[in-house]
Amino acid sequence: MRRRPWESPESHCRQLVRAGSELYIYAGGFGSAGTGSMGTAQTVKGRINVPAACWKVVLVLPDGEGDIRRVRGVTPVIAV
Repeated sequence: MRRRPWESPESHCRQLVRAGSELYIYAGGFGSAGTGSMGTAQTVKGRINVPAACWKVVLVLPDGEGDIRRVRGVTPVIAV
């Protein structure tokens, strides 16, 4: 169920890469007791937390060298 909401932003990221951008992607989960196609769960196999929500932040840079120097006030950032 969670795949559909991510398809549009991930498709956009693929387009950016094909157009010559370089992406830094940071992602993670938040909370516990996530709900998915198999219902609500606290953990998987009693060891892996199932997050209640997921997040992703993408820093979009033009292709090149010196990553930090390419970050400017107008550098695109995508947050989902």
